[in-house]
Amino acid sequence: ATIARPTATPLPPTATSQPTLTPTPSFTPSPTATRKPTATPKSDTPTPEATETSTSTPTPTRVVPRTAPSASVQPTAMPSISGQIYFPVYDPNPDRRTFDIYVVDLASGEREVMLGQASQPALSPNGGRLAYRSWDIDSRGIRVRELTEENTWEWIGYHEAEHPGWSPDNQNLVFSSQQEADRNWRLYRTRGLMIERVEREGGDIYGRVPTWSIDGRIIYWECPMGGCGLHATQPDGTGLVRLTGNEHDTAPAVSPDGSQIAFMSSRDNNWEIYVVSSYRTGPDLVEPRRLTTNGARDGLPVWSPNGQWIAFASDRGGIWAVWAMRSDGSGKQKLFELGGPLMGEVANVPPAEQHGWTWEALAWGE
Repeated sequence: ATIARPTATPLPPTATSQPTLTPTPSFTPSPTATRKPTATPKSDTPTPEATETSTSTPTPTRVVPRTAPSASVQPTAMPSISGQIYFPVYDPNPDRRTFDIYVVDLASGEREVMLGQASQPALSPNGGRLAYRSWDIDSRGIRVRELTEENTWEWIGYHEAEHPGWSPDNQNLVFSSQQEADRNWRLYRTRGLMIERVEREGGDIYGRVPTWSIDGRIIYWECPMGGCGLHATQPDGTGLVRLTGNEHDTAPAVSPDGSQIAFMSSRDNNWEIYVVSSYRTGPDLVEPRRLTTNGARDGLPVWSPNGQWIAFASDRGGIWAVWAMRSDGSGKQKLFELGGPLMGEVANVPPAEQHGWTWEALAWGE
């Protein structure tokens, strides 16, 4: 694969230092509460694998919102579904106009602001790290929060980079970006200290909203030669498989065992949640199973750690909230209200880099 250090759009000054083998984090306090997340990594906190020696460390950046947002929803008892859900909320206050990432403990209903000026949370498989898109004007790009230490560090310095997804070994990220001069969406991945394009037969993959499956494949949206829909490929670009056949299929979320993909689509003229097998054995596409039928907007699915539930965002009743259902679509129940909108225009960000609520994400950890 070609080393993707594009020259068409140079890295901003803060991105010249990629994380070292053991990143030196910059302290980033939570805008409100100081309670540490209860998520416990299943293994020791990893560090990015290094393919070369580097003496540089990430540029310290203190990220503090101008005004700490306050949760307008009182804690409520949660149904018998466990874990923690991370989600973005837009703050329309004229002095802020940005997103913040909250976390809710499903057992108690307690919530707090985890990160200011951030959205698109992506939790590492072992629960130890949270990658996210930073909206801070001084540190745009993709950053990582060490959950056990409450520190953050910058990994991807391109301000167009978004929608990170973790590799199964917790070491690397896949993401999409429009950082090239032609502004086309491409897939990228990290390999230790390097950033590479994900290529197929020597050419770029013009995809977006990628995520990484436990079996090592990258699941993403692409529209090659009119074959729009969700696709799966190996990180080296081999083994391409088309999984769905509609251009409006997006936000793929792979089940913990890698066998199913939940996604959102407006193929029936309304945003709904669908599930399809992550493997295709025959020449024909498998028709996905529709799990929601409400007239409201349902989207941004995420699997519970045990694979038994799917959480999703919905504006049913005119209020944005997180709902959950069993993996077969039964047992739908509202978990909690977001306490604010899921979409809005971020201040000081070009319109071309703002893509609406369908590009956001939820994350679910133990």
